[in-house]
Order: sequence, then C-alpha cells, then structure tokens
Amino acid sequence: MKFDDLLVAVGEFGSYQRRVYFLLCLPAILCGAQVLSAVFIMAMPSYRCKIPAYTNDTYKIQSSIHEDLVNMSIPLDSSSAQTASSTAFSKCFVYSDVLRATQKQSDLWTSAEGALSSSLWRAAAMNMTSGSNGKPERQRETEECHEWVYDKSEFDSTAMTEFDVVCEDTILRSICNSVVFVGALFGSVAMGIIADV
Repeated sequence: MKFDDLLVAVGEFGSYQRRVYFLLCLPAILCGAQVLSAVFIMAMPSYRCKIPAYTNDTYKIQSSIHEDLVNMSIPLDSSSAQTASSTAFSKCFVYSDVLRATQKQSDLWTSAEGALSSSLWRAAAMNMTSGSNGKPERQRETEECHEWVYDKSEFDSTAMTEFDVVCEDTILRSICNSVVFVGALFGSVAMGIIADV
C-alpha cells in the first residue's frame, strides 16, 4: 500500500484539518501583525522646527507669507541633501534673534494670514542684511527649538510625533525597537519551556 492510498483510507484534507490548520496559523498571523505594527506606530515623517509663536504653522507651506516666515525663522539644513524642487530646513535649530524677539512679545502675529509685527521683521532684517555678494554679512546664531511641525501627508499621527521623539531623542526609537525584540527573545525562551511542561 502506497502513502497516497493510505491518505485516502484515513481521510484527506477535510474540515477538521482545515480547522487545525487555521488555528495553527492564527498565532503566527497575530505575531507577524504585532511585529509589523512598529512600522506604522514608530514611523517618523519629515519634520522641521516650528516658527516661534506662530500657532498656525504647518510643515506644508501655506502661502508666500508663510514661506517668508519659514525662511526668516528656520535655518537651512546643510547636512541633508537638497533638490532643486525642495529646500531642507533645520530639524533642530531656529534662529536665535527670532526666538528672542518672540519671547519678548506675546502679540507678534497681526493678521490671520500670519504677517509679522514690524519689530520682529526689524530684528530679523538687522541680521539678514545682504552684502555685495548677496549673502548675509554676518552669520546668524541658532538655538535648539522645542516645538516641531510634521508632514501629515502619510500619517496624521504616530507615537514619534505625539511624544516629539526628534533631534537628540531619535536614539529612543532604536532603543524601543531593541527592547521589543529583547522581550521577544526572552518570551520565546520562556514560552518554549512552558510549552514543554
């Protein structure tokens, strides 16, 4: 008697075998979903420093006035690659003179379109005076920013954006991933021992 004949005599892949197969696959599917969920929960969209004291700031440029405000407040990021179509602004720094000017006044934004009050424009203009070559005559100082705006085109919110895990805190994202897999390692060993008991 051949093996195929034996399967026909015992019974082929019937409803019982389908139920057992489904129940065996269910934990693997759930485990895979749990591991892949980190891709979405811990996703890091593009971000930059928020314009100080500008409550309606978004990552996406809203108008030419908004673009001017971003250019005036946020330095360009020299470390990242820039293309002709996009400008990379600093993710962690804002110009110090703008930050100090916004800390001195509470009512800087005078219209719904986001026009700056004249004192903030003057503070920035003093440091942005162009020389003969079209570049600023002196280097503007920067400070770390404490608020950020995120690109919401892919994800409206992730754990990384909710807790502002950016700049010097980006290492926490790697630590979270490591902790999850260390837990899986010890959990697999413990569950293996329990399963054998």
